[in-house]
Amino acid sequence: MFRVFVVDDEEIIRTGIRIAVDGSDGHFSFAGEAPDGEMALPVLLEIKPDILITDVRMPFMDGLELAELVRKAMPWVRIIFLSGHDEFEYAQRAISLQADAYILKPVDSHKLLDVLEQTGQRIHEERERLRAAAQHSRRREEEQDVLRSHFLSELLTGGMSTAQAIEQAREWDLSLTARSYVVSQAACGADSAVRQQIRAVLEHLFAQQSDVIWFFEGSDRLVWLILGDDSSAVRDRAYAVAQSICHELHQ
Repeated sequence: MFRVFVVDDEEIIRTGIRIAVDGSDGHFSFAGEAPDGEMALPVLLEIKPDILITDVRMPFMDGLELAELVRKAMPWVRIIFLSGHDEFEYAQRAISLQADAYILKPVDSHKLLDVLEQTGQRIHEERERLRAAAQHSRRREEEQDVLRSHFLSELLTGGMSTAQAIEQAREWDLSLTARSYVVSQAACGADSAVRQQIRAVLEHLFAQQSDVIWFFEGSDRLVWLILGDDSSAVRDRAYAVAQSICHELHQ
């Protein structure tokens, strides 16, 4: 359901739009109203509607000024302009503000609902595009995570030469040069929800710590590599890292 907010200095116009929106097929809900842009702006910033219907000419702050501010603060909001002035300059500014429609008064309820349906369809399509892009991004991240884990697993099992390791580490933006190393591992189970919790903990603990490199090996094992200059210090660090992980997961 898309929420509609109306700004117009004529109460009869606001009432008519509210009645039309309330009488729609359920795709839209009336989110609120205001008589001018100055009064509307703080309410809009609070409730964050999907669609703004605003008169072009109003006292204190007109619809074009309001639209400019809304466009900067909430770029996702769709804007429909109302005007009793069939003048080119208003339509031109409305286009520059990427308005979805420009409706002349008096407002016909059937025309308004048609415009709302078209606007709602555009919102739906945009959300679907964003959802698809997010899913693609997640798949891409998962693929990269698998490749990174495969590289580190091959590295730790001696499956590549030093030259290969250095070259691939550079691709993953990893610094592997150190005097001492400790490899630790822990069984973490195959439950995907648990793995997500572990991932969140590790990202929180070690996001800015280049001496800890961690990855999941297979479906049920966590591995982390500790780098340092002194073998004793590296062992102590490995123990401290293990304790931190256990403590955070327990919490």
